[in-house]
Amino acid sequence: MKPLKISKARIAGIVSVSIVLACVFRLYMIGGIDGLLFSGGQEAGFNTAFVRRAASAVLGSWQTYVFALLAGAAGWLVSVRPEISEFVYKYRYPIAAALFVICVAAGLSGSSIGMWCESFGVKDSGLLLGTSRPIRSDEWAVGTPTLLAQAYNSGNSYAYFSDTIRGTLTDYFMGFRQPVYDIAMIFRPFQLGYLFLPVANAMSFYWFGRLAVLALVSFEFGMLLTNKRKGLSAVFMLLVCFAPALQWWFTTALTELLIYSMLSIVLFDRYAKEKSWAKRIPYTLGILMCAGCFIMVLYPAWQVPLVFVLLGFILYVILENRKNFHFGIKDAAVIATGCAGVAALILYIMSKSAETVNAISQTVYPGERFETGGGCFAHINEYINNIWMTITGYVPGTGNNVCENSRFIDLFPLCYVPAFVVFIRDRVKDKLLIILTVLSAFLGVWCAVGFPSFLAKITFMYNSPAGRTVIIFGFCNIMLLIRGMALMTKPLGRGACAAAAGACVLVPAASNFIFSGSFYKEQTLPKLALLAASVIIFAALFYLVLRGGHKKARPLFGALVLVVAFMGGAAVNPLRRGVDAVENVPWVREINEIGESAENSGDGSYDSRLWLVDSEFLPSSNLPLLCGRTTFNATAVYPDMETLGILDPDGRYNEIYNRYAHITSVIVAEGEARFESGGADDRFIVYLTLDDAKKIGVDYITSRRSLDGMETENTKLVRLNDSGEYYIYRLQ
Repeated sequence: MKPLKISKARIAGIVSVSIVLACVFRLYMIGGIDGLLFSGGQEAGFNTAFVRRAASAVLGSWQTYVFALLAGAAGWLVSVRPEISEFVYKYRYPIAAALFVICVAAGLSGSSIGMWCESFGVKDSGLLLGTSRPIRSDEWAVGTPTLLAQAYNSGNSYAYFSDTIRGTLTDYFMGFRQPVYDIAMIFRPFQLGYLFLPVANAMSFYWFGRLAVLALVSFEFGMLLTNKRKGLSAVFMLLVCFAPALQWWFTTALTELLIYSMLSIVLFDRYAKEKSWAKRIPYTLGILMCAGCFIMVLYPAWQVPLVFVLLGFILYVILENRKNFHFGIKDAAVIATGCAGVAALILYIMSKSAETVNAISQTVYPGERFETGGGCFAHINEYINNIWMTITGYVPGTGNNVCENSRFIDLFPLCYVPAFVVFIRDRVKDKLLIILTVLSAFLGVWCAVGFPSFLAKITFMYNSPAGRTVIIFGFCNIMLLIRGMALMTKPLGRGACAAAAGACVLVPAASNFIFSGSFYKEQTLPKLALLAASVIIFAALFYLVLRGGHKKARPLFGALVLVVAFMGGAAVNPLRRGVDAVENVPWVREINEIGESAENSGDGSYDSRLWLVDSEFLPSSNLPLLCGRTTFNATAVYPDMETLGILDPDGRYNEIYNRYAHITSVIVAEGEARFESGGADDRFIVYLTLDDAKKIGVDYITSRRSLDGMETENTKLVRLNDSGEYYIYRLQ
């Protein structure tokens, strides 16, 4: 095949994309602004001097130019050799599988576990690219230590119930969503690697397995949305896989819920089109497996709005294929058998974890919730500043938590314009476009205004806070946008495109400025510069969306989407190898050595080896978990009411500790045990004496301070280490 003649627009797109990606990549390599430029906090360096330092850091590095040349060469090659694109499309599954195997073999992941090294001032030997994200504490400070506690738990690794957390039997599968040796793992396919691979390789299996499957599934789903337009399907894949919302929350339920939702819809569409009964069986089993995995995620805040999306697509597939839909007694038998099997497995899990489910439902936090929505109109528009969060480490429009403010880049409110063009100008009454418009309006009203209590109850939306639903709203808007673009018979004129793009971009721009006015009062110029840059980028993207049907606009549109996807999400998580870096932390190493010594001594008095970390908040309160040591005050998904009841026999502090919590334990010289709120819903502080600690079975205490003066008549301390930075004691 002869190379196609490359247009000036395509050349401009390749050059601009290569330059932008190279600059962002350079900042990513050096850890963004947090990793290079700030020395006095997030705001201290954000001024004109900061701009000069940033420019010097990026433009003064040979790596920027090398990456720009490589990106440009790759873009040029793909553009002028269409057979390359066809090759990638044809062999996308083997290519994805090969890349996955390479990543797993190398033990690569996106974990921010290196934050443990940074927290204690030691070198992170595993970091290859980017920066560990301190804000992702749910992953590196809670999830990963809990996982390592499972893996390194001597003689009882990956048990369904283990005493490593809290010092009493704790549900690891349902409570902590960790891998276990149990048939229940059929509903956790991405965690299966932990059961047969070393931890580092299994972590890679988990990270890149999800990303690879998400990319493949979202592309196939895009082909359904766009009536098999490969370019638009690739755009949809980029906007989903590298959405800030998904990448900042990558290790949470969101990723898997999107995979199972989209995959089940793709399978159902193929089921409806298949005439052979035998060939429909794999689709049936796949759909049922997706249903079981979806249900067992058990996160209603995202599940409930996604169910409405699923129902909408089921309706569409049925309506679209009603004339050729094949369904008989054999189909009913297969479905009934499959449903019975899935139901039996779910009942098995629920019965095994019945006490856990009951305990969590009776907690003060999170406990039961009843939401009525509303109050999130400003949050709908936060996507416009999401493209800077990877580099800045905070939300340019608010300075708030980047995870809580991350969104799908759904181009609201422009996402509605292609649909209106299709409905009004082209007079096409597409069933799926109508369904997506209704779904978007339904979720948008819930997020911005809310529902009356009775409507919230009958729709089950009371389970989903508006702040969580807004993410599914953004996902729905991307589907609406891509479907509308696929159905537009011709692009709008240049004047109409410019007017619509300008009007639509004012909505998120004004919303960010109005609702974040206090943010712009100080250091106005550089902060307004970021907002202005966002407006320019998205105005151009809005314009290209409406001109997307024009031959010259397509490459520029694809190029700008690639830039936005890279800036917004692709560079969020670091690239690292292995998990051994935490062993460089001296405190962890000494805890592990002392624990191993106790295990090998055969001293029956200390078989429980229960540790307590004194006077430390998260993450240090979870420190012993990194080497599999049983920890009293580790993060608890649900409380150990029996043990805590020993410290609070009258139940005076029940409201404080009956919750999901990061626990801080403080040893005091005397007095009754008491509990205090930790200043947030998910934490509390317990004050207890050495006698109290001994009473609840604590064997070892580690602390940054000396506890020598706190010995009592009944409880003595034996110092086990010589470090001047922290102390490790055994109780006698």
